[in-house]
Formats: sequence, C-alpha cells, structure tokens
Amino acid sequence: MEFGDFECPACRQWFPVIEAFRKAHSSNVAFVFHHWPLSYHRFAYPAARASECAGEQTKFWEYYQLLYAGQDSLGLITFHELAKRAAVPDLSRFDVCNGSASRVPAIDQDVDAARQIKAWGTPSIIINGVLQVGMPDAAKLESTLATAERTASRT
Repeated sequence: MEFGDFECPACRQWFPVIEAFRKAHSSNVAFVFHHWPLSYHRFAYPAARASECAGEQTKFWEYYQLLYAGQDSLGLITFHELAKRAAVPDLSRFDVCNGSASRVPAIDQDVDAARQIKAWGTPSIIINGVLQVGMPDAAKLESTLATAERTASRT
C-alpha cells in the first residue's frame, strides 16, 4: 500500500520499483494506492482528481502510470491530454468530472487515513500491515514476499 503524491519526487523514484514488482508478481501481490497530495505541491490535488476521474472509467492505473512517468511535465501537458493518452473512453465525461471545483471525498478520505496512521511523508509504504521506514528497494520487497509465502504455506 502506498500513500502517494503525483508531484512528489520521492514517489517518482518509488514508481519504477513498485511497477516492476507489480508486473513480476501480478498473480499473488495486491498493490493499493491511496492519495496524499501535499498542499505545497501545486499540481498534486488536481492530478489526484484527474486520476480519480480516469478511474471512474476504469483507467486509473493507466493514468497513474502516465502521471508518474511524466511528472516533470505536470502543468505543461493538460490532464485532458493525459486522459487521451490513457485511453479514457469518454473524454467529455472526464472533462466534466475533472472540471469540478468541489473536493473529492475519496482523496480527502485517503489524506485522513494517512494522518490516522501517523504517516510522515510521501511516499508512505505499508507492507503486510507494517508502515515502512523509508522506501523499500526491490530486494526488500522480494524478501518480504518470500517471508509471507513461507508463513502462508505453514498454515
């Protein structure tokens, strides 16, 4: 589980690690992303909103990948253009959703959850219910998975 911010440089560093791990273990690992857009990142909340709008049309993960891969272009490429690249099927519906000025309850609930677990910054990573200190590397992820699989096989 990650509490992340699409404008966070550390989250961008974590992105290729978790993406490779997710692809390698797609059949036996669940990855859950929670929004934690930091107030001092100008595009973080708008990017989170746009990802939720893409998610309403089953394109959250495609949009998530484009946001992190193109983080240095936030504010230069429109969220509409990213939606087009993510193959969001109904761009008009996306634009209406993304054009709303109201708060997004799902994002605000994620921020509240990050505070409740006393997360200290982005990305905050939880593996098997344990809040990690720092960002785990690929070796730590593999080791944690192996331990979990050994434990599960004993039960």
